[in-house]
Amino acid sequence: MTVKKAIKILNYFIEQKNNHLASLSELEKSFSTKDTVELTDQLRKNLDSELTILGMIQTQLLPKCRHPKKFQDRMKNGTLYCMNCNMDL
Repeated sequence: MTVKKAIKILNYFIEQKNNHLASLSELEKSFSTKDTVELTDQLRKNLDSELTILGMIQTQLLPKCRHPKKFQDRMKNGTLYCMNCNMDL
């Protein structure tokens, strides 16, 4: 798996988790009993920590490379990429 594909999958997963967190917050507002509110609060906290961890993974995957001209090359199919960080440009 290339880094580009891993980043796409990670971005999709983060987006889905954000949607799940938003729907859980809506569900929490509709509950009236204390037990269910505590349950949804705990689930929300868990999702929030998952999103924090996923964000940290994403920052590690995304290179801080500026893709200098001397490290740019073309593959056989014509795609430009950086030899320093291995990202497609």
